[in-house]
Amino acid sequence: MSEDSHMFGNSYDHGVGFHNIGTVLRGASDQVSSAVAKHYGQRCGHTPPGRFVSVLVPEKTPAITDQIQYLSLMTHAAIGLLTPNEPLPPKSLVVPYINTLATQTTLESQGARVWGLPGVITENLKNKADFHLLVQELDIKGVCVPEHVICDIDDLPASAADFLVSVQQIYTHAGMQNRYPLGLMIRGGESDGNYGGCSLRRLSHKPGIFFTDDEDSSEFPDWDFAIARAHQYIQQATDANKERRVVISRFLHLADSPGISLIIENGRVDHLGWNGQVTAADGTACIGTGSYHPQSAELSNTQARHEAETAQDLGSFVLTLADKLGLNRAQLCGLVNFDLMIPGALEVEFQKRLGKPPQITIAECNPRWTNYTDALAMVARVLSINLNTQGLKETRDRGVLTADKFSASIRPEVPVESIREAVYQTDQRLNHTDGSRVILRMATTPHPGIITVGNTDLVQTELRQALSQL
Repeated sequence: MSEDSHMFGNSYDHGVGFHNIGTVLRGASDQVSSAVAKHYGQRCGHTPPGRFVSVLVPEKTPAITDQIQYLSLMTHAAIGLLTPNEPLPPKSLVVPYINTLATQTTLESQGARVWGLPGVITENLKNKADFHLLVQELDIKGVCVPEHVICDIDDLPASAADFLVSVQQIYTHAGMQNRYPLGLMIRGGESDGNYGGCSLRRLSHKPGIFFTDDEDSSEFPDWDFAIARAHQYIQQATDANKERRVVISRFLHLADSPGISLIIENGRVDHLGWNGQVTAADGTACIGTGSYHPQSAELSNTQARHEAETAQDLGSFVLTLADKLGLNRAQLCGLVNFDLMIPGALEVEFQKRLGKPPQITIAECNPRWTNYTDALAMVARVLSINLNTQGLKETRDRGVLTADKFSASIRPEVPVESIREAVYQTDQRLNHTDGSRVILRMATTPHPGIITVGNTDLVQTELRQALSQL
C-alpha cells in the first residue's frame, strides 16, 4: 500500500472497523441506545483496508456473522470478526464510527492506533449544549445557530413557555405574527438527529399544536399540553444522570436541509459537498441520505454560491476549536458532518424585516462517520475505489442513496437469508446490465437497510419486485 492510496496511511498491518454506534447517544436512556444499536449495528462500511481486515463487534451472533460473510463476498476481501474480549492484533489501526474519549482511551490502552478526530474534539462538538455555546464563543464567520435557550431538564416546561413568548414577540416586531408558523425544536444535550429530540409546531393546515418525535406524532389543544408532552418524551429518552441540559431552539421555515461532510487529513480540510437527507413524512429526523439534488433552480443557485463557502467556514470552526484545546492542527485526521438549514421564503422575509441578511444556519454537528459517509466508504470498497478524499468524491459522483428501512412488500415470515440472497442476485443482475448496484446494509425484516448506486430509481423498482416474490 502506498501512503497516498487511502486516508488511513500505511503504518499498520491489521485494519479494524468499529461500528460503536451504541455510544453515539451517550446521554440517552438504555432503551433508546439499545434500539439504535440493534437496528444499525450490522453495518460497518468504514473498515480500513490492510493486509488483514476485521470488524470489532459486541458479540459474534449468527446475524452479524452472516452479514460479514456477505460483505466479504461483496468487497472481495475476507473480513474477520473480533470482540472486546479478544486482544487486538499487533499493529492494528482501529477506525471507530465515533471516537469518544472513552473509546480512544480503551483502544489506545490495547496498543492500537486510532483514526478519527481526537476524543476531546468529539466531546465538545457532539453535545448539543456545548456546541451551541462554542458557536457563540468562537464566533466564526458564517457559523451560526438559530435563537435558542439552554435549560435544565426539570426546568423545560417553564423555559419552553418563556422562550415561546419571546419568539412570538420577535414575530410581532417583524409584523409576521400571523404568517410565520410558530414552533420549537427541543433536544436533549446528548441527542442525535431526532433520537432524544422533538418538535412542536402550529401548522396552518392543522388545528391545534402538532407534536412529533418522528415515532409518535399527535395534536394538542394548546401549547401547555404540547410542551408537557415534549417534557415527558425528553425525560423518557434521556438519562438525566449523564446529561441534564436541554436545548430549545426556534423552529425555522426552511427551503431545504442538506448535510455537508468535511474530511480533515493532517490538518488540511476538504469536503464532499452537500448531501441530501430523506426525512419521514411530517418529521425532521433523517431516515436516509444520498447525493444532493436541488429541488429548484433557486436551491441549485444557493448550492453553487454557498457550498464551498460553508465548507471553508466550518473547517475554520473545527480548526479554531483544535487551537482552543491545545491540539496540533497538522496532526488532525477525521470526518465531521454538519446539518445545514437553508432559509425558506418566510425566514428570508423575516430576516430582512429585522435588517439582517438571510443566512444558512447549523442544526447540529456530528463529529463522526455518518449514514452517508459510511455508505460511501462501503460503496468504494465494493467498487474497488481507493478510500481517500478523491475516491470518496468519485464514489459520490456515481450517485449513492441509502434507505435505513427500505419499504417493500415482504411477508413477515420471510427469513433474512432469503432477503439477503434476493438483494445479492438483484445486484449481480443490474451490475452486468446497467452498472447500477445495491448493497444490503442491515439484514432486517420486513424493512432492510440498503445502499443503491447509479440508477437508484431502477434499482429500487427491481429490488421491490424481487422482494415481493419471496
